[in-house]
Amino acid sequence: MNPTTTHFHRTLLAGLVAVGLSACGGGGGSDSGGTGSFSLSITDAPVDDVTEVVVTFTAVTLKPADGDAITITLDTPQSINLLDYQNGASVTLVDDEAVTAGDYAWIRLELDQDNTYIVDGTGQHDLTIPSSAQTGLKLNNSFTLSADQTLAYTIDFNLRQSVHLTGAGDYIMRPTLRMVKDDEAGTLAGSADSSLFPALCASPAAVYVFEEGDSVDDMDGDDGDPVATVNLPMDGVNDYTVSPLDPGVYTVALACGSDQDTAEDGDPGTDDDNYGETGDADDMSFYGETSVTITAGETTTHDFN
Repeated sequence: MNPTTTHFHRTLLAGLVAVGLSACGGGGGSDSGGTGSFSLSITDAPVDDVTEVVVTFTAVTLKPADGDAITITLDTPQSINLLDYQNGASVTLVDDEAVTAGDYAWIRLELDQDNTYIVDGTGQHDLTIPSSAQTGLKLNNSFTLSADQTLAYTIDFNLRQSVHLTGAGDYIMRPTLRMVKDDEAGTLAGSADSSLFPALCASPAAVYVFEEGDSVDDMDGDDGDPVATVNLPMDGVNDYTVSPLDPGVYTVALACGSDQDTAEDGDPGTDDDNYGETGDADDMSFYGETSVTITAGETTTHDFN
């Protein structure tokens, strides 16, 4: 069964189509007297020089604060090319699943490592996600699901920060994940004037969004990394959408020559200690750095001129 694709607008994840899931496992949170509805979607930030990043999902596990884990098993594994879900698009893994109400400590994405791969200009290659076969992809994001509540989250895979090509020619992904509650999320959208390229900004270019207080000068492979990125299409119009974003104030800028930002940047070495790091501002230039405010359920417009 195919997953469901949607885009974020003022009303988030409206009209999703069920993907057919079944729950198993036991236990529940502190409010075990009822159930609520849980949904989960996936979105992605871009990575350069590859055409497909396919991850096969088999289940989603929720861990109550008290009690045994609850596993929501997909009827059939979903092999998803993450690059298909950028610029505000997302794909639904869990749709309106009845789950025991209560407090939850973490969430885990269960994967089929054998059917997870990457495609670049030389063909298809294995994509290794360390420890995924044993522990999946775990997010230590706690949340509370009340009885009769409908709760929906989106997980953002930031592939630019995650995918690393080793010196031996192997692809490794140590995912950088961000989980956002859909009904509290906002959107940043706009365009970049074509006259900027290449006179003021080298192409290809991308929009980088940083947490408040961070700037482009903080990019060092650690705390100064962007929370979200999106490539510009370089089509003369250069529309972009960054979604979902938690409400708050962010720093936004154009990253010029964004294809120079790879997961091994930030450290001249390429050993295992630095893969998964991103960004060395020396590799790129930035244009139009400014602050924007994101509001839940709304689209903030910012154009680069």
